[in-house]
Amino acid sequence: MHCEPAPRPHHSLRLAIAALALVSLAACNPFAGPAAGARLYDQSCAGCHGPGATGGPGGPDLTGLATRAGGFPRAEVLNRLDGYGRGLTLHEAAMPDLSYLMTGRLMHVDMGRGASRMMPERVVALAAYLESIQR
Repeated sequence: MHCEPAPRPHHSLRLAIAALALVSLAACNPFAGPAAGARLYDQSCAGCHGPGATGGPGGPDLTGLATRAGGFPRAEVLNRLDGYGRGLTLHEAAMPDLSYLMTGRLMHVDMGRGASRMMPERVVALAAYLESIQR
């Protein structure tokens, strides 16, 4: 008897599962949900990226990330926020010091494609907020 491997889930299904995992984690942790992320965004990001992340004097519109990437690029957003928080330069963009994002509790986050890592809940909250405002 010859057994075929089970078909691999479609890419969008995997993204949906990863999104559900992030939303589920954020729902269990009010400090890592979209509401907490909105407060962090208003404090640290709105000055450049504008109210509601629609673009501003020093930063691009962040509400179209999902459209441009064919789905919300969660891992890329988390990695970018984490990198800026650690003082790393990702691309030419001049970002302010976001090292305060690295303080506080860590939480386990599904990064998609079978990868996971511990991330500061503030980074997760900002990503959850950005995901919640995609158009």
